[in-house]
Amino acid sequence: MIKYIFFPLLILLLINASCDNTNSEGDKNPREYTFTFDTLVSIFRPDGSNAYQTIMNHIWGNSSDDVWASGHVSSGDEIFHYDGISWSPVQTSPPVSGWMKGEVYGFGPNNIWIIGARGSSIDSIYGYSIIGHYDGNNWEKAKIPDETGRELLTIWGKNPNDIWAGGREGTLFHYDGTEWKLYEDLELPGKASIPGSIFKIEAIAGNDSNDIYMGTIVFYDIYSYNYLYKYENSKWNMIDSGFVTDKYFINLWVSPEGNLYSGLGGWPFSRYDGNGNWTNLTNDDLSISNIDGSSDDNIFVLAWNPFQLFHYNGIDFYEYKELNDVDIATVTDVWTDGNEVFVTGWFDHEGVTKTLIIHGK
Repeated sequence: MIKYIFFPLLILLLINASCDNTNSEGDKNPREYTFTFDTLVSIFRPDGSNAYQTIMNHIWGNSSDDVWASGHVSSGDEIFHYDGISWSPVQTSPPVSGWMKGEVYGFGPNNIWIIGARGSSIDSIYGYSIIGHYDGNNWEKAKIPDETGRELLTIWGKNPNDIWAGGREGTLFHYDGTEWKLYEDLELPGKASIPGSIFKIEAIAGNDSNDIYMGTIVFYDIYSYNYLYKYENSKWNMIDSGFVTDKYFINLWVSPEGNLYSGLGGWPFSRYDGNGNWTNLTNDDLSISNIDGSSDDNIFVLAWNPFQLFHYNGIDFYEYKELNDVDIATVTDVWTDGNEVFVTGWFDHEGVTKTLIIHGK
């Protein structure tokens, strides 16, 4: 176990580049990043002690000095915010409370959305949908049709007036800038109609050019079946399935250039050109946890078991091998603004689960 991850001290690791690979977003070569580490622990327990679980599974930012991490805290409804210097816990309740916080997404420091679930297993095995909004000063619970959806897992928007949120049991909401409405015209795959099957919307991703995709999965018995949708002509249309292309559509990212990137544990990292053509970019099957980037030549691929972070420059992959020695239970999400990169994961120490943020710049 590496001791430095148990303390809120910043430990520097120098990453040596093997080649010149300045990205199109800035002057710094991503393969020369220096990494620091921050440990996040909630202390909002009534007796002042640490929460026994602080698990921030998701990370997203407006910029490298305005980053949000969301997830689960055993003692309440905290998420965390980074201001460019340090991380601070932020209370979302009341009014936004729930037993699990999902992804966070926004359009500036005064327009942040968070999704998740509320309720207990008595109400529903997955809880009911909850959406929260931050206006720069306060968190408010968004108005959605009551008890019409289950736990929300993913959120993405083209602009503040065009946002999608999806989750368990095929729950899909759309926001038009005025109100959230349940989208009820989704054509379900045949497997989803089988009694006992479970249908989930796992990922929604897109860009400013109307290249918007949605990854879904159906669990039935001991099998899983995955399907890819694209939003075209004001409708979600199924365009691919794992039966056809042998792909998983769980972790999705769309470049400004219009290419879709996908990957999952045990499957290659792949690129889809929007015209029915997939290209495997890795020969080895990586345990991909998530993907994010700023352009086709600046993409970060996060893998776990073991923890690995890769940079793809449109030509080849670079692995930050020094990070492989970090003793962390799992890594869950990665986000970049094109100039810096943030990774979130968690580890256990003496019966307490803590979040580890890895920051490269």
